[in-house]
Amino acid sequence: MAEPASWLALVYSTLRKPGDFLVVSSGPPDMYAQALNHDGRFVLEYRDGSPDRHFRTDDVSLASVADALSQWMSGGRDFIKDHKWRPLSI
Repeated sequence: MAEPASWLALVYSTLRKPGDFLVVSSGPPDMYAQALNHDGRFVLEYRDGSPDRHFRTDDVSLASVADALSQWMSGGRDFIKDHKWRPLSI
């Protein structure tokens, strides 16, 4: 899949309503980042391999979601230091 011309436009149009979500994968199925509109607040998650490398942060701006997903797809991980993450167990 090609990267969008504008990540912010993609995120804005995809996460418009509560319950909407967007997942991007940059390799194996256990390596992805995703965002969710949770009742008007945005949640960001990433999984970087094994289940113990699955994290979530809440109340993220749309601009931050767009930046994180863009970085994820290009192999960048600088967005991780910009948020407080908590481990997820599913």
